[in-house]
Amino acid sequence: MTRKNVTFETGLGTGLGTGLALLVLVLGVLAVPGSAWAQPREVCDGIDNDGNGLIDEGFDTDGDGVARCCNKDPFFVTTNTARTELVAHHSACSPGTPSPNFAAGPQPLAEFHPSSNSMLRINAVGDFLAGGPLEVIWTEIPGNLRNITMCNGIEWVTEPYGKWTYPHYFGGADHDQDGKTDLTGWDAQCCYVGGSPTGSTAFHAGFIGEQSPTYTLGPLAGEWGIARTYNQEDVNSDGCTDLAYHSYANGGASQTDIWFLAGNCTGSFAAPAFLGSIGPGSGVPAQPQNWGDLGDIDPNGSLSGIPGCTDWVGGPDDDGNRGSVYALFGDCNGNFGNATQVADACVGCTGSGSWIGAGMSQLYDWSCDGRLDLLTSHVVNTGSTSTVTYYDGVTGPPVVILNNQPIRIDIASPLRN
Repeated sequence: MTRKNVTFETGLGTGLGTGLALLVLVLGVLAVPGSAWAQPREVCDGIDNDGNGLIDEGFDTDGDGVARCCNKDPFFVTTNTARTELVAHHSACSPGTPSPNFAAGPQPLAEFHPSSNSMLRINAVGDFLAGGPLEVIWTEIPGNLRNITMCNGIEWVTEPYGKWTYPHYFGGADHDQDGKTDLTGWDAQCCYVGGSPTGSTAFHAGFIGEQSPTYTLGPLAGEWGIARTYNQEDVNSDGCTDLAYHSYANGGASQTDIWFLAGNCTGSFAAPAFLGSIGPGSGVPAQPQNWGDLGDIDPNGSLSGIPGCTDWVGGPDDDGNRGSVYALFGDCNGNFGNATQVADACVGCTGSGSWIGAGMSQLYDWSCDGRLDLLTSHVVNTGSTSTVTYYDGVTGPPVVILNNQPIRIDIASPLRN
């Protein structure tokens, strides 16, 4: 990836800066249709349209040697096992279709190959520049250098976007109601060795440009607290989006505790309030740290939820019942019920390594029917392959999108607010 000297305004959504030029090259012979001189025109789609033996010639606008053709359809992103490539999997809206037609682009959105000890981390997918097409925020690690991958009208291009103060950012929402999506970050200050805590964790909420103060919600003595809820929602029905994070106390096969911090619509939050637990004591054998999401997964009241209220979905699990996805149904007042299994991403789970069945859950209306659908990822072989599965309306039958592929479980769907 070639870096460019680009000046951005502080905060996303305020402009692309002065260094990004839109270059449109149209190749092909303009002639009267049907004449002997007429030729097919090349378009950016990974195909040799004009039959000259070249693919997508003239569409490499940033000069990196690869034409990364744009696609306007919504997408989720994955990274390869080495975390050096970012790949988009697009799906056009298909109401009433239980299995959206996800398809990967002909080229990665971005590639990052600077050295053997560097890699990329996905932060979020969203319309951060308020221009319509989706963009991807990702980070170079180590170094915590932000990047934004966006469509310039022809192909996907990547530009640097400053540096994070804290190393971990994942998901977010418009917490201060300024029309821009804020990303949530944290600084994990402890780790677990042999299942025992070696310290405590301070949790922080950060924002693109980090214009707002940072909030420290700890240390959470003896627990590891992480902002692992991808979309943040209004949990208590006061009109402001709230933060959510997970913590667990024992390491290994243990219990996940879910907390939320009530927002005040200005980018600051109240003290953490307990939502509920998944693990021993909640009717679930075990549920270690994993990734979840917030959203109304029961709009018709057909499950155990209340229509219109925010629910928590988390998993898949790699302990207890491998591959299990659980829900806590909300009551619109900041209270949640007991854990209910809503999906099994890894039936008869097999593979190798200690992380088999562990992964992410994310909610997005992929079928464009007004209901949130569930997308999960889970480890098949630790450190080498993972599977991505789709569930229409959360509880629909599992449809495998990527089966046992050389990708990490890190996925990101479009943020919803």
